[in-house]
Amino acid sequence: MSKSSRHLLSRLLCVDPEKRINMQELCNHPWVMGEDLGPIDLLLDVKHNLPLNSDIVREISSYTHIPKVEMSRMLRKRSYDYLMATYMIMEQLYLVEGILLRLQRRDQVKSRHQASADWEVADTPSTTPAPRVRPARHNTTCGSGLTYQGNSDKENVFQTPLPLSNSGPQ
Repeated sequence: MSKSSRHLLSRLLCVDPEKRINMQELCNHPWVMGEDLGPIDLLLDVKHNLPLNSDIVREISSYTHIPKVEMSRMLRKRSYDYLMATYMIMEQLYLVEGILLRLQRRDQVKSRHQASADWEVADTPSTTPAPRVRPARHNTTCGSGLTYQGNSDKENVFQTPLPLSNSGPQ
C-alpha cells in the first residue's frame, strides 16, 4: 500500500468524528485525485442535466398511470426512488443493449395469458396451490421475479409473474 492510501484509510477509520476526514477533504485527497487528475465533482451527474429519453419516460408513465409531464418533472429531480431506479435501469439497457423494455402491469399479463391455451396446471398435492406452468419458449426468469421474453426485434418485454391460484385456466 502506498503512503498516501494508508493516510487516507487512517483518516477514514478514525474513531473521533472531529479528526475523521470529511467529504470535501476526501474528494481533494491526493490518493483520490491521482497524479494529474483534478478534484472529483460530487454533483457532476446533476449538473449535466442530460435530457430524458422520451420513449422510456412514456413507458414508465404508461405503466404507472402518471402523466408524462409529471413523470418527466419527477425524474428531473434525480431523487433516488423506485421511479428513478426504473428509469436508470431501462436507460442503461437501452444505451448498452439497444433494448427498449415494455413494462406490463399484472392485470395486462393476466388477461393476455387467460386467453392462451398454452397454460397447464401442474400436478401437485391438493393441500398446496397449483402453480401455473407455461411451456418453455426462450424465456428467462431474472432474480427480481421478472420474466424476460426474448424476441427477434430490439423491443423485449419483462413481465411480472402471475400469482399462484388453486385453479387452472378457465
